[in-house]
Amino acid sequence: MPKAKAKKKSPEERALARKQRSHLAIVRNALQNMGFVRFPDISDSAITFKGTTSDFDDLFIWENVLLLLGYTVSSNNISEHVKKKEFLYSKIRSDKDGFLDYLIGKFPL
Repeated sequence: MPKAKAKKKSPEERALARKQRSHLAIVRNALQNMGFVRFPDISDSAITFKGTTSDFDDLFIWENVLLLLGYTVSSNNISEHVKKKEFLYSKIRSDKDGFLDYLIGKFPL
């Protein structure tokens, strides 16, 4: 069977994709220049912690500082997007040690 052709993106879609790539590169480069180490195996992975499933786009660590990042550049329904993430993040805040144990168990470093 022939491979299906990818849908051609509109100029607006291409512009948004460029903006997203640029945003991602700027943040990643800045954090790495400050000494943070990125863990690509964890980034963009779905996680289920205490019954809540979500994801984060990047995870960086420097000494005892752990950064969980989400890259959202679109303004379409950002409120709903953040609300979904907040369920997971509130569980992480309430059990930081449990979350670190979860990460180490799921993604051995």
